[in-house]
Amino acid sequence: MKKIFLVMLAIGLLIAPISAHAFAIIDFGTGALEDGGILTYLGGNNSSGVNIPIGSMRVSGTPYFNGESIVTDGVLNYNTSLNTVTIYGSVFGLPDANLLTGSFSSFTTIFTAGRSLMLINASGPDTKSPDLLTQLGLSTDTKFELYGFSLSGQPYEGSRTTFKATSTDFRNTSVVPEPISLLLFGLGLIGVAGIRRKIK
Repeated sequence: MKKIFLVMLAIGLLIAPISAHAFAIIDFGTGALEDGGILTYLGGNNSSGVNIPIGSMRVSGTPYFNGESIVTDGVLNYNTSLNTVTIYGSVFGLPDANLLTGSFSSFTTIFTAGRSLMLINASGPDTKSPDLLTQLGLSTDTKFELYGFSLSGQPYEGSRTTFKATSTDFRNTSVVPEPISLLLFGLGLIGVAGIRRKIK
């Protein structure tokens, strides 16, 4: 019984620092900025966005800077036809740079109420700026799940193809690194084997 207790204690000590920052969430949004940028309907299911304001970055689950931070000169640019998406700007006083670059796995463009509102939902893989991850206390090779972003826009006067972004949310969650998953799985198997041996 003492051995099982010691094994469980060791597992607990191993898991404690791992789980404290197992899932990091980075969420970009309009923040306190005014609506703006240009959303363009490209036909079919495609759309693009140029200079859509990004004024805030909300972070949780990281060693540093949890909470909301101001993004300076932040803009979201994307084009579903070209399969590109970037968020450019500066945070924590870092030089202006691509905070995020990615591509699309899926996207939809929907109109409501006779084109009085255009809605875009998209997801896909992305890469974060190494400088940004370092500032947050994360490894530069931290893996993230597919991002998800949603946009809504109201038409510029007299236009049926160009819209002004009125709401922006770009969210990403990190994943538990595979070696840690394997470690925990292996320790679990060792624990089960020890308990079975004790019962016999």
